[in-house]
Amino acid sequence: MEYFVTGGAGFIGSFVVDRLAPRNSVTVYDNLSTGKEEFIAHHFSEKYFRFVKGDLLDIRQAAPRRCVVTTPSAHSCKPRHKEGH
Repeated sequence: MEYFVTGGAGFIGSFVVDRLAPRNSVTVYDNLSTGKEEFIAHHFSEKYFRFVKGDLLDIRQAAPRRCVVTTPSAHSCKPRHKEGH
C-alpha cells in the first residue's frame, strides 16, 4: 500500500511513519516548522520511502493518489491573516 503522511517528521507523525514504512511505500510531506528530519532520517535509505519538504498550503502540487494519513499536528498551522485586520 502507498501512504502520504502529512506532518510525518513531527513527534507524532514520525511514530506513524515508523509503523508504516517497513511494509509500505511512504511519502512524508512536512514543512519542518516543528518537525525534524532526524525523527525520520533512519528511513532515508529505504527503497520505498520519500521525504518532501513542503507546506500544506501547497498540497495540491504534491497531491497524492494514494492513502493519505494526516497527523493532528499537521493542522496546527498559523493562519495567514485574521478577519478584520
